[in-house]
Amino acid sequence: MPVVGATGQRAIRMPGDVDPIFVPGEGLVNKGRPIADHMNKVIIIVDLAKTEDFLLSELSDYLALVALAQIDAAGDTSRHETVLNLFSRPGSVHGLSDWDRAYLASLYGAYSERINSHDHASSMTREIRRADQKAEGGVKN
Repeated sequence: MPVVGATGQRAIRMPGDVDPIFVPGEGLVNKGRPIADHMNKVIIIVDLAKTEDFLLSELSDYLALVALAQIDAAGDTSRHETVLNLFSRPGSVHGLSDWDRAYLASLYGAYSERINSHDHASSMTREIRRADQKAEGGVKN
């Protein structure tokens, strides 16, 4: 749900709202508009027949990452040690990996207001590469 980043108040009208919503900012351009997207409810449906071979902790970590990061199911994660490979490479990871944590940290570490998607992607790439290098013993934090 879009909210005003500084206050957490909704930035959109909902059924039953009487008064208009005020969002401070610089007009119609997104520059400087302090809007953030927040999830306040999530419903996840799981086919238990396809998950009986996994530990609850593994499945929970997988579902949390997919829900929090809105993962593209067709994305190729095979070269990374990630809980996203739970179904394609069972047993390879037993929960959130360092790569998963770096991905989430880079995704949520940016300002909560909507920012330039290219800048955000570049920042995420840097953080994930740093985590990969650290995992390989090549770089210190």
